[in-house]
Amino acid sequence: MAIISNKMPSNLYGMASYDGDSIKIYLNKKRLKESLDYVIEDVMPHEYAHAVVFYKKLNRGKNGHSLEWQKVCQKLEGIRCERFVKSHDIVMGKLKF
Repeated sequence: MAIISNKMPSNLYGMASYDGDSIKIYLNKKRLKESLDYVIEDVMPHEYAHAVVFYKKLNRGKNGHSLEWQKVCQKLEGIRCERFVKSHDIVMGKLKF
């Protein structure tokens, strides 16, 4: 389930959660309005990779950004399958050359 929230802290673009029964992906409404392309190309593959890892129980350690997670993110065609978003990427993405 994907939820667009206006209650997320401004430093979070998205978040995936798993409570043992359901997987939820939250997207920050403010950030979505700010940079839709970045959210679609970076944040969504990042969070959906977490969802796949939760579903398939691929994460063997405590690190949410494991090698298994990176592989799933790349298969989902995430542009940058790294741990956190980079504000420089967002600023540069907004500039028209």
